[in-house]
Amino acid sequence: MIKLIAIDTDGTLLNSQGEIQASTKEAISKALDRGVKVVLCSGRPIAGLTPASLNCSIPRSTRARGSKNSAAGWKSRQKKSWRSATREDMFAFAGTSVAMGNGNDLVKQAADYVTSSNDEDGIAQALEKFVF
Repeated sequence: MIKLIAIDTDGTLLNSQGEIQASTKEAISKALDRGVKVVLCSGRPIAGLTPASLNCSIPRSTRARGSKNSAAGWKSRQKKSWRSATREDMFAFAGTSVAMGNGNDLVKQAADYVTSSNDEDGIAQALEKFVF
């Protein structure tokens, strides 16, 4: 059972127009309703996140913990600094890793599953497959 979903912002949560698709918002809300924790992950500091990525149904306290700023917390719990971790490192750590169809080929090769692109309901499709 999936207990936590970590979603990157640029190119994943946000489509190519910098918006969150309605299907993505609905899928995230459905996951939250089922008790699944959802965190936003970004290489950007929280102040650098776009307004669209902050305007979603994920509780603000969860969004803050999911940012790169939480790397120190990860380091103390996991004995490894995630500041220098690659996406492949994070995929290896995850129970189930999903890459977006619009992701780069190396990331898609490292993932357990490749979903549709960020413009083609990729998050909603992945959540439907693995969470619901």
